[in-house]
Amino acid sequence: MKITYTTKEESNQLQQQEFLALSPVERFYRFLILMEKSKWLNNKKQESNNNFQIVIETKK
Repeated sequence: MKITYTTKEESNQLQQQEFLALSPVERFYRFLILMEKSKWLNNKKQESNNNFQIVIETKK
């Protein structure tokens, strides 16, 4: 594992460059994988006192 110390802007720019280096088909597949992973997060919003909490439950 490589650890680097960069600013948020530098990190975002590097991520964008790496993403744009992918072919359009690879970008689409990455998007689909991201959407599938987001379904795994079971996030429920509970309102109380004008705030909300995101509760992530794990499967047992």
